Amino acid sequence: GEFGPETKALLCKMLSYTPEVMEEILPYYNKVFKDSLMLGRETNTVTYDHILFIGYLMVKAGLMKNYADSVAHLIVDEYQDTNYLQDAFVREIGGDNLTIVGDVDQAIYEFRGGKAALLEQHAKEANVVNLSLNYRSFQPILDIGNDVIIHNESGKDIRKPLRANRQLTEEYSGILITHAKYDKMESEHIVKRIKMLIAKGIEPSEIAILVRSRMSIASINLALQANKIAVNDTTRFADFMKSDVMRDTLNFIKIFTNPKDIYAFMAVLDRPARGIGPKAIQTLQEKAAEQAMSVVEYLMSDHIKDLTPGMRKKVQAFVDVYTTLIDPDHQDMSLPEMVNFLLTETGYIQWLNGLKNNESHLRNIEILKGMVKDFEKDYSKEHNNYSLFDIANAFTFEMTSSIRQEDKDGITIATIHGAKGLEWKYVFVLGMEQENFPGSKIVDDADMESERRLMYVAVTRAKDCLWLCWSDHRLTYGDTDLNPSQFLEEAGDIQINELDKAW
Repeated sequence: GEFGPETKALLCKMLSYTPEVMEEILPYYNKVFKDSLMLGRETNTVTYDHILFIGYLMVKAGLMKNYADSVAHLIVDEYQDTNYLQDAFVREIGGDNLTIVGDVDQAIYEFRGGKAALLEQHAKEANVVNLSLNYRSFQPILDIGNDVIIHNESGKDIRKPLRANRQLTEEYSGILITHAKYDKMESEHIVKRIKMLIAKGIEPSEIAILVRSRMSIASINLALQANKIAVNDTTRFADFMKSDVMRDTLNFIKIFTNPKDIYAFMAVLDRPARGIGPKAIQTLQEKAAEQAMSVVEYLMSDHIKDLTPGMRKKVQAFVDVYTTLIDPDHQDMSLPEMVNFLLTETGYIQWLNGLKNNESHLRNIEILKGMVKDFEKDYSKEHNNYSLFDIANAFTFEMTSSIRQEDKDGITIATIHGAKGLEWKYVFVLGMEQENFPGSKIVDDADMESERRLMYVAVTRAKDCLWLCWSDHRLTYGDTDLNPSQFLEEAGDIQINELDKAW
């Protein structure tokens, strides 16, 4: 049947639609729901959303009354992450025999539908037991979290400052704000600190590097790998190293440095898509073999005229790009210029711009450009009179070696969202810039309070020591001048360690 009035009202709240808009689109939602159920029946599958919504509809239809009556008491944990549908189901099943556990200041999953206000509403209706004694961190660390979160209006009626159950001992290693001009310097400093900690007997798994966004990870990730420090990278930056953008770019460059690299050639000849499938590639391989050439050498030779007009047209962009690159008049390109030339002249960036849901691809392009620029800067310090071939070859070698690391005993690199519920003795929080954390997409107080809760979660992951790191420039932000996060000021009077700005 159709959705009833209560279900319609619930969907309005969940989707933030006005009743008028909801009435217009409700038939579509109803159809999608029914069709998905029919498909699930055909394939003998059911999703979590199905279970949740069907359970709610069963409750509203009175089909779960016997089950609700059989429940002596219902306990629900992590209630700050509950959504409207879950809350309605819990209220129907639990009634007055209900205990919920949660922390409104750790409500960081709004993007998944979590509504901390539901927890606050229950608090108005029930007896509240405030668990403010903390068994994880030393009090100075908890004070940072308390000083930041007190700026939030949400939760103020039920919040009490965290108190440490741990007495201050020599295990407490302090709180520090590190300020660097460039994230490269920041990374070198962190790596040096980590080496000192490991030398003192601290297990790498007791150290974490937390970030608001993967845009802050590139420099430290590469620095750790260059110093052969074991890493447990749980972020999406690890995926970037194996992304289509990174893989395709490396293959483009590999062909320049090694024209006989048939694997790189086959991987990008149809990137962007030109309709060059396996059969066409086989034809090119056969014609190249007849001339005792690699496929790339064949395409760069006069033998290309033997191809059909259609095939010649498909490979022409490839030929034009690499003809230009091997021309001595263009050998004075910098590595960033070369990468930009490859991605632009092959039509690769234009192709990405035309794809649907291309946001991650375009972000990866920006990360890549920053890494290339930073690599050239480092390479030029250690090498003189190098050619474009030299630096391009060095770049592909180093990036190919920087494979994803998932050493569970290594240094943890995690987003703050992924760190919730976890703890480490030593925590570095990177990206403490206003443009990065809280970020440039804040539109109202609710957004700011959400970011402040993230800061609170990050700080309270640290048991013995906390570093807050900000930099004037990050390679993934290009030449943008960055400013210190307002959360640093809210955190109170903390010593600032100024790294050498002359780097």
